[in-house]
Amino acid sequence: MKKQANTKQTNVVAIGSKAKARSGKLSATEQACADMEAKMQALHVQHTAFHTQYVERSNAALYALLADMQRVCLDLLELHNKDKVIKKLCKDLRKDYGIKTQKNTSAVGVVVRYTLRNQRKTAHVYTRALQTAIDAGVAPEQLADFIRERGGVDKIRQAAVSADERAAKRYGLEVMQDAFGKMLWRSEEHTSELQSLAYLVCR
Repeated sequence: MKKQANTKQTNVVAIGSKAKARSGKLSATEQACADMEAKMQALHVQHTAFHTQYVERSNAALYALLADMQRVCLDLLELHNKDKVIKKLCKDLRKDYGIKTQKNTSAVGVVVRYTLRNQRKTAHVYTRALQTAIDAGVAPEQLADFIRERGGVDKIRQAAVSADERAAKRYGLEVMQDAFGKMLWRSEEHTSELQSLAYLVCR
């Protein structure tokens, strides 16, 4: 860590020195730009170190946790009486932690809610990501790569939501087409009856 800090300081000093070396040949605007660039370059170095040390490590730890959660989900899904177990777990969540679940809560949803408790928004994101991975046949050992390749946990959730919305629109369109077809058929049938009545009256 000390070595990295010294390297950062050396880089910043070197950049600042170059800016000062050019100061005699620069206009006031150019000098101000050079000074700002030196400061922003120092921020870039700081951000890169932060991303490597904290963000990437944090993501790696999160993906490991999600893989463990996926293993529990798979264990639950393999139970022969999984439906009864899920129902009992949902009751326990409500009784012990005041967490309400829906009747159609999945095994993944139960495991995630039990793990995160009252973090509803985060639970929704993790549930979507894990359900997508399980549906795709991804093993827990492959989960981290699966998430990274798709741009992160929230990107997977967004893609799943978009897919659901497209499916809902297709279903809605099919329902409308079916309803319109039935309405048209009834209209034609009614027209045919009126024509028959008109024929009888004419006779």
